[in-house]
Amino acid sequence: MGIFPIGFKRWMLCQPGANMVIKRTVLVIALIGFSFLLYSDTFQNEFHFDDYVYIINAPEIRHDINIFQNLYTTPFFPDRSLVQYSFSLNYALNGLSYPGYQLVNILIHAINAFLLFLIINNLLPQSFLLTNSPGETKKKLRYVPVVLSFLFVAHPLAVNSVAYIAQRHGLMATLFYLSAFFVYLKAMAFSKCYKWILLGIVSVFFVLSIHSKPMAVSLPLLLIIAHFILFREQEKRVATTLLMPVALLVVFVSCAGSYALYSGILTESALTAGFKSNHLWSSWVQFMTESEVFLQYWKLLLFPFPSWLCADRAFSLSRSIDFSLICSWLFHSMLLMTALFTYKKGFKLIPVGILWFYVTLSPYLFIPVQDVMVEYKTYLPSVAF
Repeated sequence: MGIFPIGFKRWMLCQPGANMVIKRTVLVIALIGFSFLLYSDTFQNEFHFDDYVYIINAPEIRHDINIFQNLYTTPFFPDRSLVQYSFSLNYALNGLSYPGYQLVNILIHAINAFLLFLIINNLLPQSFLLTNSPGETKKKLRYVPVVLSFLFVAHPLAVNSVAYIAQRHGLMATLFYLSAFFVYLKAMAFSKCYKWILLGIVSVFFVLSIHSKPMAVSLPLLLIIAHFILFREQEKRVATTLLMPVALLVVFVSCAGSYALYSGILTESALTAGFKSNHLWSSWVQFMTESEVFLQYWKLLLFPFPSWLCADRAFSLSRSIDFSLICSWLFHSMLLMTALFTYKKGFKLIPVGILWFYVTLSPYLFIPVQDVMVEYKTYLPSVAF
């Protein structure tokens, strides 16, 4: 009776050893099975909204158009070409049959959950809580990555991203975003040539992520923050400490700047495209509005009650400073101060998690978009939770 729980614990904890590959393979299978169980009824759905833009009425997924060429002709120019390529593969395999597209979305969602497991499993030993806990507590904390990966699969806020086929953009961007972050964590454990080889892989994942959804351009900025929080103590020289963040900052500014310049996204004609009126609100109005929206996202992340998730998302613009806006600023300030305080106290997971949410959502703070609040924007930021 006592042997089975011990064996099961060792299996699910994915402890290092000869059976590591088997243990993690079982975890992947379990996550895929759990994902299909939760989303089994979505195979009866139909295409809607942006599905007509990116799939039904998109000529590039039907005809012999090389939409894959952007990856090597303009590698650091963000677009959505990689996801369109995945839709073209779907179309080649099963035409416009909805279940085939939904199958891919569910698989990507399960893989993202496994990547989250790998990241948390890698970061947990660096936690102040873990290294200063008794042996029994350490064993219990090893369950955390497994539990969180299943929680990520089951979180109700992910439904709009998984069941809405057009939002594969967010799923795939998260897939490569998490892959890049995990490989970066591994790269910092090596020295010399091995580190640079892995960093080359990180850059490949970064290119793939920004060709899935342009908002993934925030990855270098997140890696800069993670570098200072997680690895600053490992670097002996100041020059070495600053080399990686400066390089990442150059990449971030180059990608974001070139995208803003050459796509024309910051021009009024581009920003108002598809709007019911040609009036464009200011970046300050966008900042105030998104401050309140971000608070709503935190509420839905922490308390995903059905009545709140099903509410109408016609979010009105904040054009003046009022009580609700001040409350949202106080909440965000409290969280950011918590990140700073916990970092000073030696915690690492908490500040990385909090800043992950804000960095991944930061592009929406300044660029006006027609849909001010939509749940699928929280898919990548929900990793923070």
